[in-house]
Amino acid sequence: MLAFDPADRPAEANPIGNPFSRDPMPTELIRNALKRFVFRTYYAHKRIEFKNREGLSTYDFALQPGKSHRPGVSAMLRIKNEASRIHACLLSIVDLFDEIIVVNNGSTDATRAIVETFIADHRCTHIKLFDYPHAIARCGSENEETSETSVHSLAYFYNWCLAQCSRSWVFKWDGDMLLPDRSRADAQRILAQIQRTGLRLWNIRGQAVYIDAAGMAWASKSEINHEERVFPNSAMVYYRKEKLWERLKAPFTIQEEYPDEILFYEIKDTREDEFSHWTDTSQLSPRKQIEYSNYMLVQRSSPPPADQFTPITLERVHSA
Repeated sequence: MLAFDPADRPAEANPIGNPFSRDPMPTELIRNALKRFVFRTYYAHKRIEFKNREGLSTYDFALQPGKSHRPGVSAMLRIKNEASRIHACLLSIVDLFDEIIVVNNGSTDATRAIVETFIADHRCTHIKLFDYPHAIARCGSENEETSETSVHSLAYFYNWCLAQCSRSWVFKWDGDMLLPDRSRADAQRILAQIQRTGLRLWNIRGQAVYIDAAGMAWASKSEINHEERVFPNSAMVYYRKEKLWERLKAPFTIQEEYPDEILFYEIKDTREDEFSHWTDTSQLSPRKQIEYSNYMLVQRSSPPPADQFTPITLERVHSA
């Protein structure tokens, strides 16, 4: 077994998901091919163990080798205080994934009860609910100051969630994401395509939708982004701590795919604090800065500018 230690990762470990990386030279292609062969062979029978610095053995875990997972796609949801959205979120994807892993991180509202009721009402044996009770460091300076091996680390938490997934592919889904009905066929086709490919990272396209003070939904015309969402469930692909947040990493460069279809809406309700998981809004990433600006614009304006936002109905988001 390979014990997890930040110092153990290969010196050439790379983030996966950099659309701005330059095209590799022929020698780099050969070197990367050799690295892929070596690491895939090595990790085929290896797992990575994670032990937290607090000594809480209940929250020690291991990431298993890829070949130990069953075929299919696991949706991995990490949720906290999503009572206003989690039912619609689950309803939109309940029949899409082979497994849905829901990890409740200390919700103080009705989120957990809503998930339990949803599972019972829909008789869902493929939805599994877990609890992770530890407070997670917020993105920004809190993340920077928190040890990667702490139960409070964002990367440690994400990897703990990943360890609960039993299928060969993982789709990082969020509690504020909805699958529009019009995107269902595209989602099914792309998920089938993903499972026919080898070691790839799939950047899935989504669109930000804002809810104003009156409960109206507005789709942002400028926020249609590709995000790292789908990746192989393997011990060689997991989350590592970066300065202000977490990032998927692997010991070599992994080929990336960028489907054109918009598969999800990311719902931002301006009546709620959508940035509580950040230490300070001055530390937002460039994409989050745009999101924060639009969030404040929709919060102040009714309706928001027509050249920047399109009104949509709940039926277009998902028809129950």
